[in-house]
Amino acid sequence: MAETGSRVAGDVAREEILSLVALLAKDTVAGAEEVSVTLVGEGDPFTVASTDPLAGRMDALQYAAGAGPCLLAGTGGVTQLVEDVTAEVRWPAFARGAAEAGVRSVLSTAVPGHGATVGSVNIYSRAAAAFDARSRQAAHEVAEVAAAALAEAGNQRSVAGLTDRPPPVSRAGDPRVAGAAPQWPAV
Repeated sequence: MAETGSRVAGDVAREEILSLVALLAKDTVAGAEEVSVTLVGEGDPFTVASTDPLAGRMDALQYAAGAGPCLLAGTGGVTQLVEDVTAEVRWPAFARGAAEAGVRSVLSTAVPGHGATVGSVNIYSRAAAAFDARSRQAAHEVAEVAAAALAEAGNQRSVAGLTDRPPPVSRAGDPRVAGAAPQWPAV
């Protein structure tokens, strides 16, 4: 029972920390309009925090397609920049859906963990070419803040530890996108 309580408190702390990270990115990265944080691990990636439902929908498009900038940054550890989704050829399904939703630029930056990337900070803009070199540097610094905050909070036990429970269920019905209250295991 105590272990379950500790785990619930850890998950809540992680989600609160990453919500603050998303807000920090929105406030400090030039060009940012909406932001999400994706966590990856041995299970499916999922959105743990977002500043607006639009950011969660953009993540869900990538999860459904199995490809996109947030997934590549989150698993590959390399920042991904999409200057204009209407000209993007690497991820056609995502680019089409993003353009239909009015998103034009995407900047996804890896969140480093203990020897592995644990996720990404995903920044969306309705303007094409919204992110310059200073934006990319600021996004990298926000991702470092996310990593340090997770480590300090003790929530970065391992990559598997980040996703060892089923992700929260979203209002949109995609179990990989947060948005509703987490469904905790029965004790």
